[in-house]
Amino acid sequence: MIELHRALFGAVFLYTSICAIWGIILAVRLKPISPAFRGSLRLAEALILVEAIVGVIVFISGQRPQQGLHFLYGAVILLAIPAGEALGGQWWDGRRESFVTAIGCLLAGALAVRAAMTGGLLG
Repeated sequence: MIELHRALFGAVFLYTSICAIWGIILAVRLKPISPAFRGSLRLAEALILVEAIVGVIVFISGQRPQQGLHFLYGAVILLAIPAGEALGGQWWDGRRESFVTAIGCLLAGALAVRAAMTGGLLG
């Protein structure tokens, strides 16, 4: 099960990176978030949720991360993209919403790397 958790980490990192690039392209082109991009964000959130569920299963099975901070990173990742959307949509116009949401995706990817480091999934 730990191998699935490791594979999901790779998928989350890659997918959130792609979403971040897409969001930055929308922002540079002065475009608001498109329905397709919003759908990709839902998919990213679902992927992150699946990884979290697998992580809980790994924990229940008796395997523990190297550092307890792993759990904090895991929890914050779940909030990164929705927070980016909420902050971007609430305070800024459409094109800036794309940029703020892209930052949320970058944050999710960076937190995934940090969680993998504290969990012992890298190296």
